[in-house]
Amino acid sequence: MPKLNLKLSQRLATAFSVPLALLVFMGIVALDGIRTTNQGLETVYQDRVIPLQQLKAIADGYAVLVIDAVNKANGGSMSAEQALQSVQEAESLIAARWGSTWRRSSLRPSRR
Repeated sequence: MPKLNLKLSQRLATAFSVPLALLVFMGIVALDGIRTTNQGLETVYQDRVIPLQQLKAIADGYAVLVIDAVNKANGGSMSAEQALQSVQEAESLIAARWGSTWRRSSLRPSRR
């Protein structure tokens, strides 16, 4: 292998620029990995956490509005007509939430 006759300044510049270029390349690759991870977490949040919060609201609406109306009607503190109206209101609220929960999601149809 022939020996390169480089000046000391050229050798020093090469010795610092090659690792610096590798460091910059590794930084770019790392930033791309962070971006990909962030997109994955955003997808998990949008497709899992938000629908779970909405399902909790649906379950709470069912427990509070429907069950409470039935118990009050059974106990006599609410008429059957009032209980029926309360149950119908709860059903419409639950149906609206249920539709918005899964319409916005990007889940595959088999997962919905």
